[in-house]
Amino acid sequence: MMGGFVKHNAMRDDSSEEECSGILINIRKAGQSCVNRTYHRTCDNKNRYTSMGRYNNRDVEFYIELRTVDNQKWWYLSVSENDNPSEPPNVIDFYRAKVNVQLAYPSRISWEKTSSQHSRLPLPKSSASSLEGRAL
Repeated sequence: MMGGFVKHNAMRDDSSEEECSGILINIRKAGQSCVNRTYHRTCDNKNRYTSMGRYNNRDVEFYIELRTVDNQKWWYLSVSENDNPSEPPNVIDFYRAKVNVQLAYPSRISWEKTSSQHSRLPLPKSSASSLEGRAL
């Protein structure tokens, strides 16, 4: 039997799939280097961007998520650790940034450290691009 690579196109014909998956958020230059990666918008929650990776020798999901804290909207750059699916995950928030109301995604914003001991300088830089590679 011969091995090979088959390219799978996850895009569907419906516009909602294209709309939810067309924006990529690129995080770079963060002191906590594990968060430096490309995040994809999730289709079930348009205020969440995810990327799979490794943290503490585990496969984990890193994510950027919109949250409301004290009546203010923030983007949080986090990871969830969970060895036991029957228990709630341990969420580690690395950085956060106030929402720029002029943008529907976390790009060109000023990140800050959270109170977590896992948050490290320098602060990350974020940018957005389309799947076609255009800067947004």
